[in-house]
Amino acid sequence: MRDHPGMTQPAPLASLRVRLFGEPVVLLPDGRVVELERRAAALLALVALEPGISRLRVATLLWPDASDPRHNLRQQLLRFRQLFNHPMIEGHAALNVSGPLIEAPDNTAAAPLLAGHAYDDCEGFAAWLSQQRDARRHRLLDEARQRLASSAASRSPAASHLESHHRELMRLHFLRGDAAAGLAAYRRLAGILAAEFNALPSQASEQVAALLRASAPQGTRTDATRLPQTLPVVLKRPPLLAGRERERQAVLQTWAEGKAVLLEGEAGLGKSRLLTELLAGSGAALSAAGRPGDAGAPYATLERLLRPLLGERAASLDVS
Repeated sequence: MRDHPGMTQPAPLASLRVRLFGEPVVLLPDGRVVELERRAAALLALVALEPGISRLRVATLLWPDASDPRHNLRQQLLRFRQLFNHPMIEGHAALNVSGPLIEAPDNTAAAPLLAGHAYDDCEGFAAWLSQQRDARRHRLLDEARQRLASSAASRSPAASHLESHHRELMRLHFLRGDAAAGLAAYRRLAGILAAEFNALPSQASEQVAALLRASAPQGTRTDATRLPQTLPVVLKRPPLLAGRERERQAVLQTWAEGKAVLLEGEAGLGKSRLLTELLAGSGAALSAAGRPGDAGAPYATLERLLRPLLGERAASLDVS
């Protein structure tokens, strides 16, 4: 959680809101906005979207490398209370959001869950987040298709209905990732409104068109709408590795000498991120992450390591 300037008084219970779709933030009653640190945002997302989720599952998803993940969870819950004078999350074995805190998503903007945050060091949570984002995208696509079908069926000649129909079509193309088709629908709309009604597209249609222009492939944009070629660091996938060149070179040199390497450090220092970077440039390699609970499942980590190899070579194995 990032400290916000002037936050000497904890926020009261009333009117405190949490936005998880788009950039995750806490909206304070006095109008200030506090950006959520990525694990704090992940914790709220897990509990909000899976009410009653077990405390153990949350802790192991968000702090997979920690020796005592439940301690880390307790510390995060304490920080919520200290910063906002509000528990945010309640429960013991099962966790739930404390009251109506979570702001409903704006489906017209199709903002992704926890936008701008990466969780490469939390493999289990990263998979959960990907599933949630995909499910939301498919749901919005289905809703857009239904609205479009309903609009087409009514066949009203009014300008407002005509524009609504085209705007839904533009949104559908945006959600499908087809900016060219969406902009073509916008141009058709603008032409019809000008020729038949002597009118311009509404602000709502212009906003969807702006989203389409911003998402169009770079070669299809005009200079006026072209996005910067350099992405912000928070949008890079995977995030930019910084401050680990000395360690990276040491590992590569040791590997070149045919020796094994052991990476040690406190949880959250970037061991998994560094290892991912090293493996990405090493050619063919097998990798697996140990997980909480492996101690109670014999050969669990070994099985996870060998499963991809066995999948590739299974046809050539002699199991007689």
